[in-house]
Amino acid sequence: YQTEKAIASFKRALIEAELEAERHPSAQAFMLKGMAELNLELWEVAEESFLNAFSYGFEKGEEWARELSLLGLASSLDELKLEDSALKIYASVLDKSKLKQVSVFAAQKYTDAMLKRALQKEGKEKQKILTAALKAAEKLTNKDLSCGFYHYLQSQISSHLEDYKKSFEEAVMAREL
Repeated sequence: YQTEKAIASFKRALIEAELEAERHPSAQAFMLKGMAELNLELWEVAEESFLNAFSYGFEKGEEWARELSLLGLASSLDELKLEDSALKIYASVLDKSKLKQVSVFAAQKYTDAMLKRALQKEGKEKQKILTAALKAAEKLTNKDLSCGFYHYLQSQISSHLEDYKKSFEEAVMAREL
C-alpha cells in the first residue's frame, strides 16, 4: 500500500549513491547504487553498477559486500533472461558464502532455477537436474541442520523426484524448525 513511498525512497537512495560514486568511486558506492537500481527494476544499469563494484574490488573483511554484489548481479542477469550465468553465480555463492542470509537467498534462487529447468526436460535429463539440485540442498542442510528453509527446499525437490516419504519428512522438519 506504500509503493509510491518506497519508490521515492529508492530514487533518493539512487541519487545519493550516484553522487557518492561520482565523488568517491568505490566498490561500496557502486554496490549501493546497484541495489537501488535493482529495486527500481533498472536491470541493465544495475548490472553495470555491480560490474563497476567488482572492478574497484572489495577489501578484506568485506566479503558480505562482495557476496551481496554477486547476488545483485545474478538477479540482474536473471531478469535479463541470462539464466545460465545467473545460475552459475547462485551456485558459486551457495558454495562459498558463510552468511546465512546470503545463503538462504541464493539457495532459493538456485532451487527455483533448477526446478524451472527440470520442468522443461523429460526422463533422465529431468532426473539428473533434480538430483543435482537435491545434492546442493542436502549440502546446505548438512552445513546448517537447524535451518528450516533448507529442509523446505529438500522437501520441494524430493516431491519433484516423486520421493513423497522423504518430501513429507523434510516438510515436517522445516515446519518444526
